[in-house]
Amino acid sequence: AEVRAYAAAQYSFFNANRSRIVAPAAPSASALLDSDGSRTAATVSGGSLTSGSIVVSALSRTTTSNIASGVGAGGAAGGGAATAYTDIGDNVSASLTPTTATTGAISVMASSTDGTGSAARVEATAGAGALAAAAGAAVAKGRLSNEVTATLGGALTTTGATTVNAVNSQTGRSDAFGATVAGGLALGVSLAKSAAESRVVANYLAGSNFTGTGLSINATSTGAAHAAAIAGVGGLLAAGSGADADA
Repeated sequence: AEVRAYAAAQYSFFNANRSRIVAPAAPSASALLDSDGSRTAATVSGGSLTSGSIVVSALSRTTTSNIASGVGAGGAAGGGAATAYTDIGDNVSASLTPTTATTGAISVMASSTDGTGSAARVEATAGAGALAAAAGAAVAKGRLSNEVTATLGGALTTTGATTVNAVNSQTGRSDAFGATVAGGLALGVSLAKSAAESRVVANYLAGSNFTGTGLSINATSTGAAHAAAIAGVGGLLAAGSGADADA
């Protein structure tokens, strides 16, 4: 009954103040990280190169933290959904495509990695009530969809090793915590989803001519997605909720 009364009061307040509500235009992580200005690229094209060695490397290191919390109340009831979404789309490329190159060794490397923490860290915690009740859903979703490309081409002559590597090792973690209450009833749904859908490609261009002691072309993706959902907990009376984690 207390949960129902609290929800009714919140709904009445929303209707009474609807005209005063202005929806914020929040920028998304996807819009920021997948824009033209955020592309990471190292490119050498055309012309002739003569050098002891040639290294072309592009590296993107990304860390984001998105934490959302519902309303909490110390004395009676806490209510409120918490939703957090992060979408990372790094575009990383390294390319060496001269007309001709004569050198001792060639290395072309494109890599996308975590920075100081996971590339996509998402956490949602629903409302909490200390004595009576708590109600609310917690939804945390994170997605990694990077494009990592390393390309080699042209008329190449080397006396040493030639390597082309594209590597993605970014990780994502999503955690959802349902409504909790110390003394009464907890209601709510916890949903956590984390996806790693990156594309990693290492290319040797058609029509190229290579003369050397060895050519190694590798594309590696070791990125991981983790998800955890914890349902609402009622301390003394009851808990009615569901939890779903998908990675």
